[in-house]
Amino acid sequence: MKSFMIKLDRICAWSLVGVMVAYFITGYGQTREIISPDTAKFIHDSILPIPSVIAFAIHSAYGMHISFKRWKLWNKYWRAAFIMYVIVLIVSVIVFQFVLKTGSAAAVVPVTIEL
Repeated sequence: MKSFMIKLDRICAWSLVGVMVAYFITGYGQTREIISPDTAKFIHDSILPIPSVIAFAIHSAYGMHISFKRWKLWNKYWRAAFIMYVIVLIVSVIVFQFVLKTGSAAAVVPVTIEL
């Protein structure tokens, strides 16, 4: 089980690198038109959040798990807390991404600045 968790952590870490590169490309794709702005926005807003949060949740929870073991604080209560952390993080992002999604991400408010 230990070697599986180490491999899963490494897969999540490397997938975070790939997802962050994709975020940069799609972010610039929206503003600088490197790729089609509509395609970039769809990928950036609809596809990338789920794998990034899942990978982040697993990678960060495993790192905290190792730290708590090193500090000799790991027990069944911390294990339950970390399982809940991962579940709550993943479920909340899925809910915010798909259930509570509105038509516009932010309201546009005109602002004038006088110098």
